[in-house]
Amino acid sequence: MQRCRRCIMPATVPGISFDNEGICNYCREYKPETYLGEEKLHTIIANAKEARKSDYDCIVPVSGGRDSTYILYLAKKAFDMRVLAVNYDNEFAPAFTVENIKRACDILKVDLVSIRSKQAYVRKIAKHSILAATEFGQFGECVGCTYGYRSVVYRKAREFKVPLIIWGESKEEATAGMEQKAFEPIRRPDLKYRKLFKKDYYAAEFYRLLQRLEFFLSWKDVISRSFDPVLKDGGIQQIRIFDFISWDRSRIKEIIMDELRWEKPAELATTWRADCALVALTNYSYIKLFGCTKLCFGYTKMINGGKMERGEALAQEEYMLANCSKGLEEVLLKSIGLPEKFVRRILSFPAGDYFPRPSVY
Repeated sequence: MQRCRRCIMPATVPGISFDNEGICNYCREYKPETYLGEEKLHTIIANAKEARKSDYDCIVPVSGGRDSTYILYLAKKAFDMRVLAVNYDNEFAPAFTVENIKRACDILKVDLVSIRSKQAYVRKIAKHSILAATEFGQFGECVGCTYGYRSVVYRKAREFKVPLIIWGESKEEATAGMEQKAFEPIRRPDLKYRKLFKKDYYAAEFYRLLQRLEFFLSWKDVISRSFDPVLKDGGIQQIRIFDFISWDRSRIKEIIMDELRWEKPAELATTWRADCALVALTNYSYIKLFGCTKLCFGYTKMINGGKMERGEALAQEEYMLANCSKGLEEVLLKSIGLPEKFVRRILSFPAGDYFPRPSVY
């Protein structure tokens, strides 16, 4: 298989092109990230400390994954903040991530609040989204968690009168634009309307509505079809810390493993996106559609940004390609509760069998 000589993007990605040197268009179009700077970050932190009206200066949303654990460490140790850790239990977190959260909070002496839907709405949304989209080849499995996590964090910020929310999302891992470029050449707009004739589409929408009522923020959010709720409280600021400082993958791993005893199972190829069992389904669908994992798009940015060596990225990608179906059947049958016939259908998708993601998912 032909791959880009700079990153590891394969020739199977729709719309990809290579120049005479074997460099792909994604690499040619790469632009280095810029940052707002530590001075602005420290000003925001100082303002949050002055604005504190309760026991906490900030909330750090924690999933048990690599980056959120590191942000928890920074907020407590580097910034000397009074931190409240908030976890949204999406029902798909592997056991080791739950232990990572508890261990980190214990070591740092940080209070932890973990919230789970009483009606298992994330699981229901995921199940019916997948059933509605099975014939399309992409599933919308992350929608319920995206909204649930943010709404829970916003509610806790209001409840505890916390002035600052610090997210661990990084620019280096933001690849939506790259992925859309790959989707565009093979998108079939006519097929997105077929979901309207599937009862599971309406079931997923119904449970999304109930989720918005369970974690109510505003009536606008209840009727909205957006993934993200709107944070309207002017007294609460939210930031992504890696908008201000550089994301250093090696440094992050070193600190959380040495200082917080963060662990991952040996069978996982990477520490990236290790905090949710549904990542296996996402990667599986991308492999079938594009011949690469979803992470491959992120590897391109990290390699070009000097955050990762090409050889390491290729080794991780090849491992995931070889093991993409391992454990997936159990996730689909037991974790999500899909009917066996639909699981067989998903696992039998031929390579390149793509239909577009329904826009509502």
